[in-house]
Amino acid sequence: MRTYMHVSRNQIYNSGYILEYQKGAELRSQSNVSAIENFTSSIFFEHLTKMAREGLSCHGTSFLLINPNAESVSFASWALEMSFEYERVCNFKNMPSRFQSAFAWRDLESARQFSKQYGDGAIYAVEPLSDVTILDMNLLSCYKYFGSAALNANAYWSGKQPLDEGYKPTYEVLMKLPVKIVNKLF
Repeated sequence: MRTYMHVSRNQIYNSGYILEYQKGAELRSQSNVSAIENFTSSIFFEHLTKMAREGLSCHGTSFLLINPNAESVSFASWALEMSFEYERVCNFKNMPSRFQSAFAWRDLESARQFSKQYGDGAIYAVEPLSDVTILDMNLLSCYKYFGSAALNANAYWSGKQPLDEGYKPTYEVLMKLPVKIVNKLF
């Protein structure tokens, strides 16, 4: 198996730990009641189970089980993730959901750059135990107005690059769970 570099800003892992889907009671324990105040808990989790039958990744829980107006994730980030997921569900069903993936980098330098740009995090060597997909992360942030985010979402999932002169992609690795933590590097 190939080894990738995973940046964790929230969790501390031991070597050998397996990142797995969070589901059922584990998801309920992480939910923010205010995020589901318009639903009864059972209806919300029934819907969530239909959306993500296998469960959610840590990334998925941070976007689907929070109140975007009250938590640390900005509403713009939440809306962008939702638009990318909508594009995937409508036109790229064979691609892995970002809400069910762990993310990594192909090399240590890319992981360090990500950590520096998006908040310091521990860097781990990881081995995916399932499929990986490599996509251009820059498409999540290089839009001039929100409407163009939909075009970027299509380009992201199809693997196309914008025609902007001088554009440079930054490739991230979407790893279907489970993923094995090999060891902590930094």
